[in-house]
Amino acid sequence: NARMENRRRGFLQQLAVGREMREREAIWYPHFLDFRGRFYPMAAGLHPQCDDAGKSLLAFADGQRLGERGLFWLGVRLANTYGMDKLPLKQRFEWAKDHHREIVDSAENPLDGHRFWAETDEEPWSFLVTCREWAEAHGPWEQPSEYVSHLPVQLDGSCNGLQHLSAMGRDPIG
Repeated sequence: NARMENRRRGFLQQLAVGREMREREAIWYPHFLDFRGRFYPMAAGLHPQCDDAGKSLLAFADGQRLGERGLFWLGVRLANTYGMDKLPLKQRFEWAKDHHREIVDSAENPLDGHRFWAETDEEPWSFLVTCREWAEAHGPWEQPSEYVSHLPVQLDGSCNGLQHLSAMGRDPIG
């Protein structure tokens, strides 16, 4: 009971921060670098490295057109957050295309539809947010590549904080 109470409080704290920040033009997270070169956010509660519910509340302030490969990576994120993250990348995208109808239903009717999004034990909230992005990208656009996405697509790496720092600084050597 105590563990559930702590999880409930954490969830409510994330929602409160999300509500407070949603009208802001943008928010930033100060980070610190540990001795291994890993970045960690200094904020507590809601940040890019928190649990599934918290991460699902975050989006980039400045979106990016999906472009030529963006829909592929959006499909990969769908598969990853559903729990199909062990498949090869191309098969993950194929999985997303094969489940297009269920994904769009989850986006359009999350409570009254088939609730495909709720069947995963992996990252249901991130999956639901990605379903919405997938459905919007396939919406009124003639080409999904023209859709402007604000959703981060997480990529896993090991001990790559310095690589991120080098990428942000556009350091070709790092």
